[in-house]
Amino acid sequence: MLAVLTSNLLLSLWEAVGPQKQWTRIAIVNHALRSQSEGSEQAEGISFRKDNIRSFNWCEPLKASTLPAGSSFLPAYESRWGIPLLTVVNELNEVILIRPRRSELSEGSLCSHQLHVLAVHPLESQELNNSHICSGSLLENAFKEKQRVSSVSCGPWLVSPLASPKNSGCAVAMLALVYGTQLRLLNIQVTIGNSNVDELQSYALPAAFKEHHWSLSSEKLAFHNITGPLQWLHDVCFSLRTVPSFY
Repeated sequence: MLAVLTSNLLLSLWEAVGPQKQWTRIAIVNHALRSQSEGSEQAEGISFRKDNIRSFNWCEPLKASTLPAGSSFLPAYESRWGIPLLTVVNELNEVILIRPRRSELSEGSLCSHQLHVLAVHPLESQELNNSHICSGSLLENAFKEKQRVSSVSCGPWLVSPLASPKNSGCAVAMLALVYGTQLRLLNIQVTIGNSNVDELQSYALPAAFKEHHWSLSSEKLAFHNITGPLQWLHDVCFSLRTVPSFY
């Protein structure tokens, strides 16, 4: 799948389908966010900003490498390529984890796609690193309201097995964001569950965001103004484990 974010803040998913492999739009991510806010008593302006997407990033395919031999609750394409997960940030600076899911239809027909929102985490604005702006002033509040997430980058997954018979593994990844000009770090935790398997081979995939302790306690990160896209580097330490780093 190819994700395309246009200037009108619309994020759509495309796929090459059919015998001639023509690029076809298969889903609009904004519609999945809109369905989440339906029925809530929110002002029209806030609901509109929830639907607008400012930035996004594909997570690395989540491969359940710890599954026991013979496990078959994963769909065939997810067993081979991994579980696709998409991280988006809307205009309200809410970080949202979305799982695109494909369900095969009858032979000769196109695949239908569904978008499931797994987790939502609102980013709290932090103090501005500008000595020329008075703390608590109207100008500072105006700047905070204009802060947006301009870049998102998800690091690699670290998968560990779980002892519970209903869960096959727990995966954790670090998410880096440029919020205004500050670097913010979140942890993403996803549990791969094989309970409640039905004829569509669906399964539980609970997820949660958590502020990383570096973002909360590191003064070195707080006083750096960062612009531009983020990129993860992969270093191999003495224990031969792959660990993430970034610049």
